[in-house]
This record gives sequence, C-alpha cells and structure tokens, in this order.
Amino acid sequence: MNCTECREHLAELFETPNDGVVVSEHLAQCPACREEAEHARALHARLTSRAAQAVASPNFTEATLRACRDTLPSVKSSGLRTWNSLWRWGLAAAAMVGIVFLFLYTQSPRQASAEDVLKSGSAALQDIHALHIQARMRAVNTTDNPGAIDLTQDFTPIEIWTRTQPGKKMEWRVEKPQRIMVMDGRATYIYIPTVQLAAEMGPMSPKQSGDLNWLSGLLEPREVLENELKNAQSNAADVKLTQETVDGREFSVVTVESKAQVKSEGDEWLKNKLIWTSDTRRIYRFDAQTSRLEGLQIFVHAEPGNDVLVFETTLVEYPDTLADTLFSIDLPQGLQWQDMRKAPTAKDIPPTCAPSKKPEEVAQSFFKALSTGNPDAVQPYMMIKMKFPDEVFAAFKDLQIVSIGKPFHTSGTTHVWFVPYEIQLSNGETKKFNLNVRNDNQLRRWYVDGGF
Repeated sequence: MNCTECREHLAELFETPNDGVVVSEHLAQCPACREEAEHARALHARLTSRAAQAVASPNFTEATLRACRDTLPSVKSSGLRTWNSLWRWGLAAAAMVGIVFLFLYTQSPRQASAEDVLKSGSAALQDIHALHIQARMRAVNTTDNPGAIDLTQDFTPIEIWTRTQPGKKMEWRVEKPQRIMVMDGRATYIYIPTVQLAAEMGPMSPKQSGDLNWLSGLLEPREVLENELKNAQSNAADVKLTQETVDGREFSVVTVESKAQVKSEGDEWLKNKLIWTSDTRRIYRFDAQTSRLEGLQIFVHAEPGNDVLVFETTLVEYPDTLADTLFSIDLPQGLQWQDMRKAPTAKDIPPTCAPSKKPEEVAQSFFKALSTGNPDAVQPYMMIKMKFPDEVFAAFKDLQIVSIGKPFHTSGTTHVWFVPYEIQLSNGETKKFNLNVRNDNQLRRWYVDGGF
C-alpha cells in the first residue's frame, strides 16, 4: 500500500478497526502517514466526544473524513509534508468541525430534560379554566382531614373540581364519601354528614384551607409543577425523565424523589401520615403532544424496599365548562349552616379553654369531660358544633386517664400541639395516641381538633 492508498482508507481506523489492518501496516513503516493519522485520530476523538448525544448515520465519520481527504494534496513518498499541505489540513479540520456541528443542530436537536417538561406542563395549564380529577388515596377514614394518609388502609375515592371565571375567585370542590368541601367564590363550606357538621366560613383559596393540606396543590396543579421545577433546579429533589407509550399515546414521565421535611418532634410523629412528612416518589405523566398533566402517582418509601402507593389519579380532564351545582351543597332538612365568620368574644371562652392554659391542661380537662358521656360537656372544646353518634360517648363514658405526656408541635407553628396520652376505657381497653389541641386564633382560645 502506498501513501495515496493509505489516505483513501484512513477512515477505516475509526469506523471499522478490523478493516484497517493493512492501513496499520503501512503506518508502521511510514512516518509521514503515521503523523497524518495521529492528527486525524485526535480530531476524530474531539468531535465524537462532543457529539456523544447525536444520532448520525453509520458512515458519517468516514464520509466526512473522505471529504477532508479530497481537499488534501498528495503526500510525497519521502514522508515529507509541505507547509501548504499542513495549512490545507487545518482548513479541512475546520471544515469538518463546521459540518459536524451543523449536523448536530439541524438533524439532532437537544433532547428535552425533566425541567423542560415541567416548564411546558406549567405553561400548558396557564389558560386552563376548568379541571376535574378523580383519584383514590389511602386515607385515615372517609370523614377525616382529606390530606391525612394511612399506609395500612385501603383506598378511598376522592374527586376534585375547580373553575376560574373572569373577575371571580377560584371555585372548587373536594369530595370524599363522608366529607365535602366547597368554595363558591364567596364562602367556603364544610359538610360531614356522619356528625351533622355544616360550617360556613369566609372565602378561602386552596392554600388557606388547612383541612385540604397537601391536596390543595391539586386544585392549582400549575403551582405544584413550578415548585417541582424549583426543587429540580436547586437539587432539592432527584428528578428524571422517561418516555412511555400507552395505547398508542406518547407520554413524558417525570419522576421526583424527595425526602420528608422533618424538622421537629411533631414532624417526626407525623412521618408517613402526611405527604410532606414522608419520603416519597412522585410520578407525573404529561401528554407528549399537548404537554398537559394527565396523571399523578405518589409512593411513600415506608421502609427500605417497601414502597406503598398512597395516591393516584384515575382521571384528569380539562372540560370546557362545569355545572354551577357542583359549587353548592344541599343540606338535609333541619340542618342549618353554622356561620363561622362571626368572631367569638373573650366572654365566650370557657375557663377550661382559656389562653392561660397549657396544652396538657386542656387535654386533661377534655378527657374528664369526655368521661361524663355528656355531649354538652364536650361541645365547648369543639370549634364547630357537631353531633357525635351516641356510641362514641358510650365508648368513652367512665374512662380513666392513665397518663398525659409532654406536648410537642410541628415545625412552623407554636399554636398547634400534640399531647401524648394513655386512657383506659370502661371495657378494659387501653388507648394510646396524641390529642391534637390548638389555639391558633386571635383570642388564643383552645380547641380540641382530633386524636381521640
């Protein structure tokens, strides 16, 4: 093989090494061609390292090198290279760089990242004025706070509707089998039929409704996606993107892995009882064509190797209109709305719920009232009037307080407390839990908010 033939087959060293045996033999004997090959090899390495994500045809490198080869003069068999040859090699290398990067930008655009998909998903919801979500969640029960989860429970259905109209506050409805919350743009309503609770409050945005907890985000999914984007950009969560095809439809799937926001003893007790106090994997599915959010799944990492699905949407749709009746609640005959917008006065505060009391003192007096079996003795501790089933008071009548522990609270608040307790019921059963008491109101009046 002479030098001309060697240059014609030089590309074989890079594309098909097994076919470059004869070329290698010539290079071993020819210093000029060997130097030529080293320059070409270094250039090839730089280009392929920068173009690792590109998709080129199998013969792209060979064709490009041959194009460069055709611009070169013949190399004399003596192995000496003229300055003119060296200069034209430089021009050829520059030409090849231009060809490669032109190919990258015109034939293989940058693939979308998870952050890109989250941005597009948020933008796609900007002009959405109605939303309907059907989902299922491992809830504590059908009447409790909609945001509370219980990994041991079966799934409870949840349905959400939202509507925004020009000049009006957002209207929304969140419904569980035994609990309904509605905001009609003027007032917020809570209805729990099992305890005949019907409360009317002032207008609330989803964030203002503490009852919804983390579920409030589903009423404003655009903000949820923007928060996930911030987490991804700040490395506060691990985010990755994959692609799926389901029934012929293409989906972009963003998976977010995040740790629980546990900052206090209260947060630790709430571990795996709320989404934000759990280690979770959140999976968002977006329609690849419209960029709209089409699904969400949330898994809790209960323990190593044990991921529990606690929430998933079964339907996400964006209707043009929603019926006005969705944003109202018809109460049964004889039940009236309690207007919670009327602020209580200091004279309305019973001594056992006075601001001067400590959380453990409130818990002590509450269980004494509960032990009487008299609903009227318990009602002053309730924020909203409700009628508990008779069997509730029968179960707690004549209870004995075994112990009241040291109160603790969650991060971010010093007015919502959990008081550990142990009581013994009249049937001999022992109950241990944490009573939730709070005085997060203007008068600092104490209320019992659950946990018994």
